[in-house]
Amino acid sequence: MYIPFNEDKELIYCFDVNGLYPYVMMNKDMPIGLPVFFKGNILVENPKPFGFFYVKVKAPNNLLHPIIHYNDGIRTLSPLGTFEMMIE
Repeated sequence: MYIPFNEDKELIYCFDVNGLYPYVMMNKDMPIGLPVFFKGNILVENPKPFGFFYVKVKAPNNLLHPIIHYNDGIRTLSPLGTFEMMIE
């Protein structure tokens, strides 16, 4: 069994977020209904948008730890620079 530690020999805790999917599906809202197309800034239409959005992202090229990740079907990627993706 692998037990991860950091440089200071402190135990690192890891959590299985995949196990949260059934809980979230049962207890949290999901976007349903007819999709609505819009172009522009959704915050102008709705200050609390909820749904799936196809977006253009501009991430700085010098980030040490990128915060947006996606799966291309084979691996998980953390892109930098300008790219487009679906965000939930």
